[in-house]
Amino acid sequence: MMAKKMKPTNKKIEEELESQLQSALAEQMINKLNKQDFIGESGGGMVKVHMKINEVGQDQIVKIEIEDQLYNKEDKQFMIDLLISAINDGHKKINEGFEDFIDENQDSFMMKL
Repeated sequence: MMAKKMKPTNKKIEEELESQLQSALAEQMINKLNKQDFIGESGGGMVKVHMKINEVGQDQIVKIEIEDQLYNKEDKQFMIDLLISAINDGHKKINEGFEDFIDENQDSFMMKL
């Protein structure tokens, strides 16, 4: 005797569709953001950290620019502080990019099927 196949309930179908929609929106967000270059700056632009979002949504540093005038060994700790500040600024800009995307697509995120 064959087992009777259970028909999915409307609730299960709705949950699956909502999950697929969220996955599609997350993929769309990552695809948009990984094309952008986020630049964290400190020291009035003397230190710049270029960051990107990779294919899996993780941020990574791709380039660091340091003005020549900062290469004095006596200013080593100052340069380290500027790098930390620029990296943190880059992370902040990436988070703002995520927030901007969510704001622009809030209706899609809030849509209930």
